[in-house]
Amino acid sequence: FWRYATQGDTTSPELLVLQVLLLAATRPAPGRRRTGLAVGVLLGAGILVHQTAVLIAPAVAWALWRRSPPAGRRRVLGACAVAASLVVGAGYAAAAFLVLHPHDGAAWRRWLEGYFGVDPRTGYAPGYGGWHPGNAVASLRGAREAVMGTWPGPAGAPATAWWAAAGAVTVLLAALVAIALRARFRTSGRTRGRPAVRPALDILLVWLAVHAVFFTWWKPGHARFWVLALPGWFLLAATGLAHLAGRWSAGRRPWWPIMAWLPAALLALVVGSGPFRTESSPACNRFLPVAETLAARTPSGMTIVISGVGPWTALKAYLPYVARRTMLVLDWQFADPHRPPAAALAALRTRLDVLATRGAVVVLSEALDPALDAHFLAVHGVSGPARRAAFARLHLRRAVALSPDLDLLAPTR
Repeated sequence: FWRYATQGDTTSPELLVLQVLLLAATRPAPGRRRTGLAVGVLLGAGILVHQTAVLIAPAVAWALWRRSPPAGRRRVLGACAVAASLVVGAGYAAAAFLVLHPHDGAAWRRWLEGYFGVDPRTGYAPGYGGWHPGNAVASLRGAREAVMGTWPGPAGAPATAWWAAAGAVTVLLAALVAIALRARFRTSGRTRGRPAVRPALDILLVWLAVHAVFFTWWKPGHARFWVLALPGWFLLAATGLAHLAGRWSAGRRPWWPIMAWLPAALLALVVGSGPFRTESSPACNRFLPVAETLAARTPSGMTIVISGVGPWTALKAYLPYVARRTMLVLDWQFADPHRPPAAALAALRTRLDVLATRGAVVVLSEALDPALDAHFLAVHGVSGPARRAAFARLHLRRAVALSPDLDLLAPTR
């Protein structure tokens, strides 16, 4: 969260909207339409900030259902759905008619479907996600990086100590979440074996379950998507700590509210001593000097080919915004699920030939790295030799050494 809070990103405002939305949804709703309307407007606003806010909708519906009297439940939920739909519809309609000006219904439909189609300028086609054997591990890695980041500096004793501390904090937070879940699902004689009713925890669990399942399916390793659920996970951790502290106090002075800040303070110490301190220093940013060198050594109209995956994936942000250069991302070129790999390779060769004829294309060596062959074969069905063969007619040569493991390659013709 600390990283995305300092960048021009949709994550921070969406987090604010989600937290206000949770607060509004957990207040008593005595069957009034205006309660549903207010929550629906907030939900629609969150979706307009970023579509992922729709993942909180099941938790909001559950909250309104549980907090409303039986006679008013349908009225409140209906008002919420109508308000959210109107806000989202109005936002998209304003963008279409005030900015895009679609000339017919087909253009309108293509724009609405555009996020899941192929961008004609970049070739980007994200698809609809998918289940792979490594999704669960990638999800855990993304969630951990969302909480604490990662060590960006050189290996050595400081890195080892930080990773040990980060691992300990991760285990502590996971244990507190587990305690909260156990407290939620414990049984008692009064419930006759059924889970005890915990409305607030139920709302959190519905939200986090939907979020976790979706982002284990959709780009599971991207930390920025797991940032959105951080408030929920930390509320669960604080609930687990409060449960322990309540048992320890045994009716004495309730000191658990003070203890609830201990995980946050410990996390701040670990993050502040590691990734926050090092990533705040330009000297620890290996992408910035590469982007600056590319800006200085290539003309403004140049297209730079990158892989879009692997250790240099962050260049997707640095090339357009720091180097101010057009990029051709291979991971996007092959992403259209409706186009066979052979057709995608043919289209790539044609585009490279056109750019080379104008002298407007260079390639980063990482785009041809054999270490990425497994990714392109597993995800796109494009083998390593076939990917490299698409560049054969350029007769690439080393033009500039950008870093010890990265070169700028230029055509010889």
